[in-house]
Amino acid sequence: MKILTRKHFDLPADPWVRLELDTTDTQRVAAMVEAAVRHQAMVRILGARGSGKTRALRHALQRYPDLRVVEPLRLTRDKLHMSDIEIALVRRQP
Repeated sequence: MKILTRKHFDLPADPWVRLELDTTDTQRVAAMVEAAVRHQAMVRILGARGSGKTRALRHALQRYPDLRVVEPLRLTRDKLHMSDIEIALVRRQP
């Protein structure tokens, strides 16, 4: 099966593909991440698939270039469990 793309039809690149807007949700995530960093706490961010949770989180973490982020090693984020997060925290090296 051949996947057809915009390039295949000689169409210009999608101008909206890299568009990043600072939305209310992004600001809310940034405020929660800032509070969690300040108090050394954990934050849980919930939302529908494709709602921009990961992008908003990474955008918020860019404010702290010296912060060490620990990410679980699970390849499928759909099946992430609390135990995966606990293991990532335990495996964290100073």
